[in-house]
Amino acid sequence: DYYNEQQHISSMKRSGLMMSGGQAAWLGNKEFEMEDDGVLLADEISHMDLKQTDLVVLSACQTALGDIDNSAEGVFGIQRAFKLAGVNSLLLTLGKVDDKATQLFMTHFYQQLLSGNSKHDSYRSAQEYVRNYEYKRDGQNMDYSHPRYWAPFVLLDAINR
Repeated sequence: DYYNEQQHISSMKRSGLMMSGGQAAWLGNKEFEMEDDGVLLADEISHMDLKQTDLVVLSACQTALGDIDNSAEGVFGIQRAFKLAGVNSLLLTLGKVDDKATQLFMTHFYQQLLSGNSKHDSYRSAQEYVRNYEYKRDGQNMDYSHPRYWAPFVLLDAINR
C-alpha cells in the first residue's frame, strides 16, 4: 500500500555511503547541492546497474543494518540497495568492528579469495584466522577469540561461489 511504499522510499534515503565532500553536503552546505554531492544514498545505489558486480565489501561498522519492514519485506538499507542494483554477493557487518580485527579479517579474506578459494571458503577461513590470532601486548598473551572480533562480518548470497 501507499504508506509502506513511502516508508520503503524513506528508509532507502536514510542509508548510504559518505564520500569526500559528503559531510559538507550532509550539513547543508549549498556549494554541494548537486548530483555528485559526496553522499551516495541507498536509493541512488538501488537504481544503478551493477549486474556485472560479483562482490561488494563494506567493512565499516554496521553496514548490514537498516530499517525493518513490518510487511515481511525484510530490511531496507544499503544491503537491499546493492541487491536491487544486481550485485551478486555482499560482505557486510552487523555491528561495531574492531579496527585491528577488521584489518586481519579483510587481509586474510582477500588473500584467500585471490589465491582461488571461493568467497564462502575465504570468509570461513578469515573468521578462523581472526578467531585463532594471538599476539603479545605488555608481555601478556592476547587474542581475538571473542565473537565480537570475528562474528560481526556476514557474507550474503555466496553459498556456492
